Amino acid sequence: MGQTFTTKFRKIQFPDGHKLAERDALRPTTELVPTIFLQWAQIRSVREDDLTIVTGLGVPPKIQTSKPSNATAVMTSPQKLQVKQGKTGCALISTGKVSKARIYWVGICEGDPSSEESWKLLGPYEHCRNIELTGLEPGKLYYFRVKCFGAGSESPWSAIVSLRVV
Repeated sequence: MGQTFTTKFRKIQFPDGHKLAERDALRPTTELVPTIFLQWAQIRSVREDDLTIVTGLGVPPKIQTSKPSNATAVMTSPQKLQVKQGKTGCALISTGKVSKARIYWVGICEGDPSSEESWKLLGPYEHCRNIELTGLEPGKLYYFRVKCFGAGSESPWSAIVSLRVV
């Protein structure tokens, strides 16, 4: 009569066993192709220093958990935010590493730092040291803050630091 194959959603009746064997023989190849493509995109992203190559694929990031937990990890805000002069029109941002943080975002403000509407978001950055912000107007006062994401949560913003760019 043939074999029955049950998927997560429905039962499939195969008229004979040879199609089932053919499917099973092709499975390793069909599972390998997406894996190779994603690895290629990741390598290209690192080589070209362009994170959008991987994030633009629309594939959700793989979340690895070491222990099952019922509570979501609470991330602390980045501490010891430092902003210093770089080259002309450039600022260098550094902050202490936050445990479980995967990416960092920088908030920059040219106006009133107490108004959320005047803040712009820059990033993502995979590191928390020597983040270089270029294209800033010399002589202008800027305000900076940093937050991070990882472990299924996001941190609060760090303290605000100001710098007049040279």
